[in-house]
Parts: sequence; C-alpha cells; structure tokens
Amino acid sequence: MVCSRFVFRNREGIQGLLALAKSLQSDHRSIVFTLPSSFCIGPLIDEWSLGAFRRSDASLGMARIVNVEAALNAARYRGSGRLSIEILDGQIAENNDIFTVCFEEGKAVSVTRGNGEKAVIRMDISEFSRFLTGAADAAALAYSRRVYEYSDEDMGLLRQVFYEKPCFLTEYF
Repeated sequence: MVCSRFVFRNREGIQGLLALAKSLQSDHRSIVFTLPSSFCIGPLIDEWSLGAFRRSDASLGMARIVNVEAALNAARYRGSGRLSIEILDGQIAENNDIFTVCFEEGKAVSVTRGNGEKAVIRMDISEFSRFLTGAADAAALAYSRRVYEYSDEDMGLLRQVFYEKPCFLTEYF
C-alpha cells in the first residue's frame, strides 16, 4: 500500500499513523510513505517483525527562488556574518547580480546588491535555491556542477549560510 498524504503535527500524531499502519499488517505486505529526510523515525518504531522497516532517499520536488533579495532577507543563518554571493540566472535577469547579506544572531540585517564587493561564491540560481532552502549543506558544494569560484578558506562562512534545514515539499510542479 502506498500512502502519499500523511500529515502529522507532533509525536502523538505520527504514533497514531504508525499504529494505523500496524493494524493493517495482515492486509498488506508493506506500507510505503514519505517523510522529510531530516525526520528520524527509527526511535518511534518498536521491533515489529524484528524491526522490518527500510529507509531510502528520493527526490520529490524542485525549489526555485524567484527573488534572490527577498529570499536572503527571509532566510535563517547561523550566528553572525557577512557574505557576498554572485547569482547567475538565465530566466530572471533581476537575479543576475552580486548580493551581500549581513546577518546577526541568525537573521538578515541587510541585503544589498551590486555594491562593488567581490563575491565570495558564484553560483547558478538552481544551486542557490537548493543550498539556501537547506536541501543540501556547504559540504556538498564540492560536488556541485553549477557552483563556481569559492575558496576553502571561506567554508566556515559558507556553513553559516548553507546548512541543512528541515525541508519537505509535498506538492509536485
């Protein structure tokens, strides 16, 4: 049985869904449902049939930032710092610029564009969207084909901006 729209708010909710799944065990060989990759379900599952559950990763959607300046203002950061990012966007010309974000205590204080600062990192809009939304962290920058010109010396600063965040897309587009 494949369940595509499980929704729960807290531990009691997910435990109720798991109890429902267990009650259907005589009718179905397996039940498949999707959870955010950041959700750790292992501690919630008793040793049903010797712990018979399997976890796998699947790409379920796409995130695309359409307004870089607004996204940088809304984003959450770690600590305080200042980062200049050059964005390359082949579809929305307004996003093609160097954006400098100053953040304190996890929140943006200011975002400026085209102020003559040299970018610490240069990246395609698709990768910027993926990294800023938290679908990937700074360690994955080394494996990206659409991230250009960044220095290992800046990795500490990049980790303050690009880190994994709970992110779960349930609508396909």
